[in-house]
Amino acid sequence: MLSASENQHNRGNQAGSLLLAGLFLICQQSILVAVEKTAADSESQRLAGQIDQFIREAHQREQVQIAPRASDAEFMRRVYLDLSGKIPPVAEVRQFLADTTPDKRSQLIERLLASPGFVVHFTSLWREILIPEAGTDPFARQQVPEFEAWLRTQLRNDTSYAALAQAIIAAPFDQDAAQAETMEPTPRAFYVAKQLKPESLAASTSRAFLGVRIECAQCHDHPFDTWKQE
Repeated sequence: MLSASENQHNRGNQAGSLLLAGLFLICQQSILVAVEKTAADSESQRLAGQIDQFIREAHQREQVQIAPRASDAEFMRRVYLDLSGKIPPVAEVRQFLADTTPDKRSQLIERLLASPGFVVHFTSLWREILIPEAGTDPFARQQVPEFEAWLRTQLRNDTSYAALAQAIIAAPFDQDAAQAETMEPTPRAFYVAKQLKPESLAASTSRAFLGVRIECAQCHDHPFDTWKQE
């Protein structure tokens, strides 16, 4: 049999081993998070460089005179209006202008994208794009609360544009019993607001997701494009 001191020594060794294992797991998780963040940052930089290259090529092709770089004050006002729909508070403007951090513009963009103001602003923006009927049609206006609740959830969860578009275009009309009990919001309002009319859905979908207007082809061949009535 082991003595009391030996038992205590063994328990100490076990506790130390567990502590080391726990620290190892924490360090391993931290390393994985750091690697994933580095990979995400690298991918973002790659995509940004690709977009910049497309813009440069377009400028050269169209012989566009590039505007000078915006000042910090101009940039802050523009990015606030774009991402939150409002101008920045005076205190934040002063703090931003006094900041000498090289990547302060990128940091501001990331902070705005993570803010509740971005979710609210882009929910309103997308709802106006996808259900413009809500401005004049009382029936369509009734669908707005559910659609906006669904949009807010997608934006808070950082849903990709591809997944967002697919969820809207492929939204089911029916609602089974389980879904009825949970009452989770869905994007079906996009279809309901168009009264499930194929011609209205085709026009709205092509305009919102492809940037193409095909309404003319409902009555005749499109006079300026390749869309035919058939």
